Amino acid sequence: MLSVTTWCSTRNPQGNCSPVSGLCKPMDSSTLAIYKNLQTQVNRILYAMGANTIGVDGRIGSGTVAAVNKAMGTGFDTCDKVAILADTIAGQAKAKADSSGVPAVVPTPKPPVPPTMPNPGGGPPVGPTDMALRVGGFVNFLKSPLGMAVGVGSILALYAISKSRKR
Repeated sequence: MLSVTTWCSTRNPQGNCSPVSGLCKPMDSSTLAIYKNLQTQVNRILYAMGANTIGVDGRIGSGTVAAVNKAMGTGFDTCDKVAILADTIAGQAKAKADSSGVPAVVPTPKPPVPPTMPNPGGGPPVGPTDMALRVGGFVNFLKSPLGMAVGVGSILALYAISKSRKR
């Protein structure tokens, strides 16, 4: 189990990290490796299920939480709950995938923003800016079925409003 100082989120702020809502960012290279392993092992199960896999970026966001819930049959509702158990969940997911004969490497989509990488200087892992994370999350929302429905609904509403004003 990870220590609460190994990740940063709005519920678990750290001194040199600016938290982003709904996102748990690793604070050291070993936690980054655990998060990437979690995403990799969960992807193996999703692949075997015929479900969409997630990008392996080393950050636990809503996509990773949903993927863990789908693959493992859990009901986590925040990244923090997954973050503190990430190593344990990854081990269980690996055992489940191995016992099903799933390949160790499965196809995954490219993350919406560049993945977090270990810091060559030994400090906290290096990732995209907080603005890039927010934009990436918004783009992912737009690509989701709900996001598409909201987009189409907005376009139809704007069309209806503009048409009624012309009369």
